[in-house]
Amino acid sequence: MLLNVHNPFSRDLRYHLAITPLGKEDLYKTSSCPVPARKQAFEHWPYPLFQVAVADMHFLKQGDDMSCQE
Repeated sequence: MLLNVHNPFSRDLRYHLAITPLGKEDLYKTSSCPVPARKQAFEHWPYPLFQVAVADMHFLKQGDDMSCQE
């Protein structure tokens, strides 16, 4: 499964993800990476997903950590 996240804004964007694998009923936290301003990022999983939930989308301040986080 592949999720393409496009950030059209002039500031870096961070969000948190949770996934439900196909055949399961629970949401599981998964890592996500910030998307730089006016760029795109790809999140991928080696198995099919029933849903991807996106939460806590927010802009990063200059100098904030740009590493991937869970």
